[in-house]
Amino acid sequence: MGHGSDTWENGGGKGVVRNGVVYEEHNFNSKVAVELDKLLRVNGIDTLLYQQPFSPEVGLQQRTDNYNAQGVDLVWSIHANANSSSAPEGRCAIYWYSASGVKRLC
Repeated sequence: MGHGSDTWENGGGKGVVRNGVVYEEHNFNSKVAVELDKLLRVNGIDTLLYQQPFSPEVGLQQRTDNYNAQGVDLVWSIHANANSSSAPEGRCAIYWYSASGVKRLC
């Protein structure tokens, strides 16, 4: 997952305000992460959610160190980027393919 539940409070502004209502990115991301975790597990894929849904942020370096120590094959970072469109579409996946020792992602 991307940001923790305390990101908005710490001045990061990871979310949007519409008609006086605050929509924090972390809340949306947490819901997506919970569902993705279920889907992956149902399909026999082991998962590790070091940044827990609906929890304060774990620093990127701490998360990275933990995943490297665990020897994970792939890390997903879920983000919901702001958009002013009334009908936004799209998604983005970025894979760091130039790192040493990477595996092909298909």
